[in-house]
Amino acid sequence: RGVKLITHYGTPNLKHPTPEEVANLDVTLTTWKVGDRLYKLAYDAYGDSTLWWVIAWFNEKPTEADFLIGDTVAVPFPLDMVLAALGV
Repeated sequence: RGVKLITHYGTPNLKHPTPEEVANLDVTLTTWKVGDRLYKLAYDAYGDSTLWWVIAWFNEKPTEADFLIGDTVAVPFPLDMVLAALGV
């Protein structure tokens, strides 16, 4: 329908940090409660709501639907070390 080119973007290979890498990080634990959103946690933790995926990835729960009320959520710090551990 008039479209001559569609650009497809590949999915990067993502890894989870090793236990050694996690041991070098500071992790703040919080409890998932009614009204929580990953973007809100990211804004509170990193000052940038677009980094919601860091918390999701670190917890191995890709969407908010994977978190249940009462779940413990790990928020890793410092951000530069977290991104390095995640291979970004």
